[in-house]
Amino acid sequence: MEIVVIFAYISLIAELLLFPVPSIASCYSIMRESKNQPGTVSYKEHHFDVYRASIIRKFLLYIVPTIFCVALFLIPPVLIAFPALTDFFSPVETLNSNMIHTSGIILIIGGRFVTLYSVFCIRRSFKGFLKPLPVNGIVSRGVFRFSRNPGLVGMFVFYGGLFLLFPNLVMAVGFFLYFINMHNRVLMEESFLRENFGDAFLKYMGVVRRYI
Repeated sequence: MEIVVIFAYISLIAELLLFPVPSIASCYSIMRESKNQPGTVSYKEHHFDVYRASIIRKFLLYIVPTIFCVALFLIPPVLIAFPALTDFFSPVETLNSNMIHTSGIILIIGGRFVTLYSVFCIRRSFKGFLKPLPVNGIVSRGVFRFSRNPGLVGMFVFYGGLFLLFPNLVMAVGFFLYFINMHNRVLMEESFLRENFGDAFLKYMGVVRRYI
């Protein structure tokens, strides 16, 4: 069980470091843009007008939740390294069974596969695996035929698998903040894509669901 989790995290770190996918809704993009120094973002339409917000508002609305979400993903490796801390996170003992743990392993492997395959589809669409990617663009091939955000769906599945292996109330409650945080970013990206790709993106939205 621990080996699967460790390799899953290794694949996640490798993905983030070697094959990053830029986003107009990333913390870097949000903090970089300002009302006094326009960058790559067009201000005609975007979610919550966040790019024109003050640094403090950006920090509270996006940086703090992101830090919390990262902390949620650190819980499983912390519990592997320090199992004595399990009680600190209010474990859900009723979910501790071999069947549920097996389901968790399947979700972890499946989630990582979906996310990595979505990265592969993006890289293949822009014809480059090692060169930097553009910050915007519509990808509709591969797994993107079934979901507009398959990489994020894979991360949700991955998180669900981690929860089944390490069931605790902190991760259970934290998932809702994780989902809201990422959903807001998805809405920001969709606003940007609607503005920049118009009917092409609207047609894609009409055919493919946001998640599943």
